[in-house]
Amino acid sequence: MADTVLKELAYDRIIFIPTSTAPHKTIDSEGFRFPTAEERFSMVDAFCKSRKDGAFIAEPCEIKRGGISYTIDTIRWLYKNYEFDGKPGLIMGEEIAAEFHKWKDPEEIARLCDIIIVRRDSRRKEENQAQSSSNIPAGNFLGDSEAVFNENAFSYPHITCSNTLVNLSSTEIREKIALGRSFYYLLPESVAKYIEGENLYGRLD
Repeated sequence: MADTVLKELAYDRIIFIPTSTAPHKTIDSEGFRFPTAEERFSMVDAFCKSRKDGAFIAEPCEIKRGGISYTIDTIRWLYKNYEFDGKPGLIMGEEIAAEFHKWKDPEEIARLCDIIIVRRDSRRKEENQAQSSSNIPAGNFLGDSEAVFNENAFSYPHITCSNTLVNLSSTEIREKIALGRSFYYLLPESVAKYIEGENLYGRLD
C-alpha cells in the first residue's frame, strides 16, 4: 500500500512510525514471545533499509517519546523536525478511518495533513484469534474487525487510494507463526528473517 501511495500520488518518501503505546487498542500477548517496542522498530527499520532507493524511512520518535502515542503530537513533532513541500500525507486504512472522528484532535490533524485512505478487504474479518496474540479494542473503539467505513459519512477532506486489495491481516500472520506454519511468503524477507532470528510471536511453551 505504501508503494502505491508513493507512486500514484507522487510522494518522495514514506515515513513509518511505530507506536509506543496505541490509545485505541491493547495487546493480549500472554503465552507468546511478543516483541518489545524497540524490536518492533527494528523490524520496520529492516524493511525500510531493504528498499535501496531511500524512499522508505523508519522514524522512532513515538517510541523515544514513550507513553500513549497520539497522532497529533507526532504530526507537530514532524513539522518541527522534517521539511515538507506542502502538507504531509497521513495514510490510514478504511477500518481506521471509520473511527477517525474518535481520535484526539481529528480536525487539527485534517488541517495539518492530507488524509489518504487506502482500501481494505472488508470481506474477511479477523475470525480466529485464539492461536496467537490478539488486538483488543480500548475505550469506545470498535477495533479493526468491527469498524465499518462509510465514505459518504466521512466528513474530513481526504483522498481515496486505488490500491489493490490484499486479503491478509497481521493476526493471520501471527497465527501462522505461532502454529509453526510457513509465513515467509507473507512478509518482506528482511522482516521474516528478523522474526525467525528473534523467535518472535511463537508460543513460550
